Amino acid sequence: MTKDIILASKSKVRALLLKNAGLNFVSVDAAIDEEQVKLSYINAGYTPRDVSDVLADMKAKKLSNRFPSQLVIGCDQILSFKDQIISKAKNSNGLVHQLKDLQGKEHIVYSASVVYINNKPEWRFIGSAKMTMRNLSDDFILRYVKDNWEKNTA
Repeated sequence: MTKDIILASKSKVRALLLKNAGLNFVSVDAAIDEEQVKLSYINAGYTPRDVSDVLADMKAKKLSNRFPSQLVIGCDQILSFKDQIISKAKNSNGLVHQLKDLQGKEHIVYSASVVYINNKPEWRFIGSAKMTMRNLSDDFILRYVKDNWEKNTA
């Protein structure tokens, strides 16, 4: 590996953020079964905030074990609605349903980042934002999903 920073993510948005910050990095998929981890930790009583931290930590730790001499950044984001974790929609119909459920209602987004160096967590941050999506027409939601589903899931 020729870069000093590894982003433990396949997220195009996270990669763009680091690129725009002028960082020299490489993205590597940590290959964590996020749905299974979420389910396991939710069943153990963890909060959505804690689940975001656990996932970010697992990603960074896994790749730090593989690339111990490099700085590894693990990130995760969890959406909590009515105290339940809302996972990414599996298909466009699921996304339409999620957007209709969220509109006009408050939800919380938790974002966690963990940095590992030499197989040890050296820094972490967990933030949250309370959000309320404005009300949208059914036509707007359908157009939005049609225009964005393929390019954001490819």
